[in-house]
Amino acid sequence: MLSVSKEFTFEAAHMLSEHEGECKNLHGHSYKLIVEATGDIQNGMIIDFKDLKNIVKETIIDKIDHSFIYYNSSKDDVEHKIAEVLKGSGKKIFEVNYRPTAENMAMHFYNILNDNLKDKGLKVVSITLYETQKSFAKVVG
Repeated sequence: MLSVSKEFTFEAAHMLSEHEGECKNLHGHSYKLIVEATGDIQNGMIIDFKDLKNIVKETIIDKIDHSFIYYNSSKDDVEHKIAEVLKGSGKKIFEVNYRPTAENMAMHFYNILNDNLKDKGLKVVSITLYETQKSFAKVVG
């Protein structure tokens, strides 16, 4: 199988409600997202890297970069208050219905991109989401 990959970076803050460690506190990450896709080769390419870049930026990066990732079912009242203040101030939030762990975010991105790439006859092979330089979650399709 032949595939193509493209890397993206974004900055975001979150907090993990009910976490026993330091990640229960509001904190941020410099994320790195690696998208790997496959499909039939046409004119020598699976997909133009520019087209892949545009799809990922439009569906994920532009929405999440420099945002507060807000878990809308959090059991932490502080998280809801932070989101309320940010929304009321016109600040950027990325609202999700899951705990914003690297694992859950990687799966979410995998699903979003598979839905958007299938129209082009492509399939996501894997999504790798680095939360730090040495820690990442990977979804393999």
